[in-house]
Amino acid sequence: MSFNQMHIKDAFELPKETVLNEFYERIISIPIEARTNLKNELITVIGDERTRGVFIRYGWHCGVSDAEKAMSLQWDDEMDLVNAGPKFHRLHGYLDKVEILEMSFDEQKKCNFIEVLWINTFEASQYLKDKGLSEGPVCHTLCGYASGYLSKVLQQPILVKEVECRAMGHEQCKCICMPIEIWGEEITSDLSYYQANSMIKELDVITAKLKMERAHLSKASDIHRQLIEELLSNQGLQKVVDILFETTGLTVFIEDEYNQIIVKSGNLPNPLSLNTFRDSNTTFVRYSEKLSLLRTPIFYGEQIKGYCSFVYTGENQPNELDYMIIDRRMKAEMVQTRQKDHTFCRPLLV
Repeated sequence: MSFNQMHIKDAFELPKETVLNEFYERIISIPIEARTNLKNELITVIGDERTRGVFIRYGWHCGVSDAEKAMSLQWDDEMDLVNAGPKFHRLHGYLDKVEILEMSFDEQKKCNFIEVLWINTFEASQYLKDKGLSEGPVCHTLCGYASGYLSKVLQQPILVKEVECRAMGHEQCKCICMPIEIWGEEITSDLSYYQANSMIKELDVITAKLKMERAHLSKASDIHRQLIEELLSNQGLQKVVDILFETTGLTVFIEDEYNQIIVKSGNLPNPLSLNTFRDSNTTFVRYSEKLSLLRTPIFYGEQIKGYCSFVYTGENQPNELDYMIIDRRMKAEMVQTRQKDHTFCRPLLV
């Protein structure tokens, strides 16, 4: 009798090596430590939530694949297939044991509820070893696997949710398996983890953002280069604010340490009272109902010797590029120059 002619209950009575060889054309082993390192790198690159989605979907695909293999054998009813699920879990080394605590099916043999205990899951054990106690469940691959497996063999969308986890300090891991329609709104956020397209869209957003930031960096670098060239050529502060105005389209002014405006470019309203705006960091402040300022201090050593400000009207606010241009503390080379009886400093952007 060939393997495919065997009843699924009997198939798992064979030696593990035989079962693996019959079920799979080829199987690879992955050290848990290597998988943990991969997971940590993914968390660094794409974040914890997206990484969770990756491993849930990986588990889902594994579960669906094993369900298809189970259905290729002989079985009497869906319960034979459901009971084979825990055996696949152990076959892969995901855990030591599965205890089915409760199962409920309706008159049409549709699943309503399954509650199980997972004994000694590899994900919980490795998390405790690598990071200690967790604030939330960590058996993402197993949840994805069980969801994919049950959805396939029961021919209805089942979502498995871990409600207790040994990594959180519980005695063992416990999960609830229910159809999506019964879960209702409770699993709305969980569904996104099973949707690869949601991650692709998020990655597209991240890519677009990175491209924009790169463009901003390039433009900010070009502006700073122009400013430094003008400063080194002794063109003076007026040329500095002119360049800022031309490149940003924003009214710009520089004031001295006494909050007196020295140079400006653009349309500046009536004389401003700036004595109360003396922050030591770059800040965006509301000057009046119609006027806001993005201000950064000009430093000479540890002392503030002036401020450079961008002007915004109405409800307009600075974007990332504005901050990148202005949000670099300025060192200054003091030049004792008299202009309308004011002494001012010449900033060098670094």
